[in-house]
Amino acid sequence: MGPGDVLSAEATLDVRVDGAFRIVMKSREREHVHTGTYQVVEPPSKLVFTWTAADTPGEMTLVTLELVPHGEESELVLTHERFPKSDVTLRYKTGWGTIAEKFCGVSGAPQGRVEVNRWIRMSETRRW
Repeated sequence: MGPGDVLSAEATLDVRVDGAFRIVMKSREREHVHTGTYQVVEPPSKLVFTWTAADTPGEMTLVTLELVPHGEESELVLTHERFPKSDVTLRYKTGWGTIAEKFCGVSGAPQGRVEVNRWIRMSETRRW
């Protein structure tokens, strides 16, 4: 499951506070490498981790995933923040949206119940 033209992905995960991850998303033309460190691990409701892309070294962002129970269902809230450039924000929002739609497609979420844009909160941090 990956965004855009990604055909496959490989992940190495050490899911614990201060544990690291490395995700390699492969398209026909290149590999997209992302790394980070888990900041908060609270199963089954919250995961917070840093996110760095190999093609933008030194630009570390923060991703928060929250599962909020609603009776028999859950809401996934994804917040990706601390972007140094606004053009990157839209690119990631599109990517996360595509991943969320694919996830819902394989998770058995009922048709009409998927509200991808509502899940994704993006914010940017400007450096002055």
